[in-house]
Amino acid sequence: MKIFKDANGHDWAIDINLDARNQIKERVKIEIDGQQVAFDLLDVKAAQRIAVIGDMQEAETVGRVLWALCSEQAEKAGIDERAFYRAIKGDVWDAACAALKAELVDFFPKDRRTLLASAMEKAEQIRAMLIEESTAKLSSGEIERQIKLEMQQMLSGLSTSSQD
Repeated sequence: MKIFKDANGHDWAIDINLDARNQIKERVKIEIDGQQVAFDLLDVKAAQRIAVIGDMQEAETVGRVLWALCSEQAEKAGIDERAFYRAIKGDVWDAACAALKAELVDFFPKDRRTLLASAMEKAEQIRAMLIEESTAKLSSGEIERQIKLEMQQMLSGLSTSSQD
């Protein structure tokens, strides 16, 4: 069981077991190959979506998985789904995703656990590398020069067309 704290200071326990897997499968639908299907943690494509959580393309799916895992706790605390989602932002998002990833790894038997942990580690390394490269580009002035060049071309095109 992993715990994360939301923006309101509420602790949420993430515990992935067969019952939680069934709750997620029942409540969360995703698109795979153009079709809406149940999100099944035992399906490789579904597990891959969790493994690469850091990219925000999967934020909606991850949010629904978190809600499926925490909805009983929320009900007991008098917190509705929208309030739950509103309290997950910024560093809380990172903590919730880390808890979800760690719990997902722990859910699987050793052989798959090792493989999934390796995949998640590799995804994190790639994400960190991309952030570092993007930060270097922003710091280098390369993007600023490109924007200036494009604006100058656009402006010179406007002045040429206005003379016609």
